[in-house]
Amino acid sequence: AAQKWFAFGEALAHLKYLEEEGRVAREMEGQGTVFFAGEGR
Repeated sequence: AAQKWFAFGEALAHLKYLEEEGRVAREMEGQGTVFFAGEGR
């Protein structure tokens, strides 16, 4: 179970990095957060 949380944290860290680099955008929808790639990616 601990490895799942580690993997989840790693994925979030990568998404945050890509967001800061301008390679993905974040959009809030309802109760959750959706990350998506920019156009043409």
